[in-house]
Amino acid sequence: MGLSFFSYSGLINSITSLILCCFFIFKNYKSVINRSFAYFAFSVAWWAFFYFLWLSAKESVSALYFLRTAMIGAIMVSATFIYFITNLLSVKKKYLNWGNFILAGVFIFFSFSPTYISGVEQRGIFPFWPIPGFLFHIMFIQFFLNITYAHILLWKEITISSGVKRNQLKYVFLGTLIGFIGGSTNYFLWYKISIPPYLNFLVSIYVLSVAYAIFKYHLLDIRLALTRASIFVLVYTVVLGVPFALGIWFRPWMSAVWGVGWWMAPLGLMAIFATAGPFIYIYLNKRAEEEILKEQRRYQDTLKRASLGMTRVRDISKLLKLIVHTVARAVRLNHAAIYILNKEADGYILGSSRGNLSSAQAQTISLNSPLIQYLLGSKGPLLLEELTHNPASPERESRPEASSGRGEYQNNLLKAQLYTLSASVVIPSFIEDDLLGFMVLGEKRSGSIYTEDDLRVFTVLASQAGLAIENARFFESAKETQEQISQAEKMATLGTMADGLSHQMNNRFHA
Repeated sequence: MGLSFFSYSGLINSITSLILCCFFIFKNYKSVINRSFAYFAFSVAWWAFFYFLWLSAKESVSALYFLRTAMIGAIMVSATFIYFITNLLSVKKKYLNWGNFILAGVFIFFSFSPTYISGVEQRGIFPFWPIPGFLFHIMFIQFFLNITYAHILLWKEITISSGVKRNQLKYVFLGTLIGFIGGSTNYFLWYKISIPPYLNFLVSIYVLSVAYAIFKYHLLDIRLALTRASIFVLVYTVVLGVPFALGIWFRPWMSAVWGVGWWMAPLGLMAIFATAGPFIYIYLNKRAEEEILKEQRRYQDTLKRASLGMTRVRDISKLLKLIVHTVARAVRLNHAAIYILNKEADGYILGSSRGNLSSAQAQTISLNSPLIQYLLGSKGPLLLEELTHNPASPERESRPEASSGRGEYQNNLLKAQLYTLSASVVIPSFIEDDLLGFMVLGEKRSGSIYTEDDLRVFTVLASQAGLAIENARFFESAKETQEQISQAEKMATLGTMADGLSHQMNNRFHA
């Protein structure tokens, strides 16, 4: 097995880690879990990229430079990994994380000195393998302790959790464990143990495990986030890679042509690419989003147009049927239903429904039910995914109302009610602070998830629907009032006629 196998394993590890880093950043940068995982993934990508350059070097000076640069990423890996795990599990380890980052800063400060790496030498097939300095041994102990402790925390959480959360943590545990085992095979040769890092390619396993968890449990909007990350990596690989490649591979030729000023050529090219790069990324990203979200934009436009015409419908029964029919058909749902407030029933009654409804579909929902109490408290959409996935999922964290202080018991009651309603999403309709009604939406026939854009459109639709329902109720009430007035006038006319007739009859009797 040649040296190229090991060098290209580093390149593959770098690319996969960088893609996953961008993936989490572009999805939800405000999430502390997304950010902490992105830091970890970027540290791995940094280490792996310069690992590739180190093994590709042809002379000891450049090999030592690339190696020491790579170790900056290796130093940060353990600190960022324990930081990610403590955030993922909501474990308060403030001093541990601060201590790790301070110690990592000390190691980085000395990473280019002989106290960390004293030099390089031939070991096996590797012409420039590093010789560890004193500080490297301390870093190695810190690395081992951090990774071990992080996996102990994960394992403890797995043993006390259940369902989807447990499965998600299993993928993180197994994936990162395999990845670290693969990466740690590099340490044997540091201590003159003749075992080459054959398993280095396993570092990419953690990427695959996290990606599988995302696909399996619908944690994120996959296609869009992956597309953004892929375009970013593609564009900036060209922006940064071409000038670097020009400087590395064509340096002798440029030195012969331009002498000591050879570096101006790659620098000028990098400046041009850096200027054009953002515009190219924006253009490609926009085109890709238009293609991916074409179907979503179609039904969102349909719903927006439908919301504008709802206020023209005067019959409340027809209005409710129209709303349910429009939503179910436009979004292509398995089923949809709408509930409206009925004070006489002391709850919300089923106004209209369409599709494959559950046999246990409730006809009336009490005002004191967990669902109604949640909607009144949050005043926002409710997703079943936010209840069935762990509280640390990116979607749940990005929605403050989804993490309100409900106990486990109330949470289970709410989930049970959503299952009874066959609800994937519940969209409330408010008039000021009054919950007028809500829509119950089932799964999409395509199997795709509900996005934040979907929820925004549904919220606007629900608001318009509330106004339309109020308008229809007012119209029906006015119509009933008019009918009562008309009926009263008729009765009054009949009474007047009866009095007149009685008077005429009395006159005849007295004649």
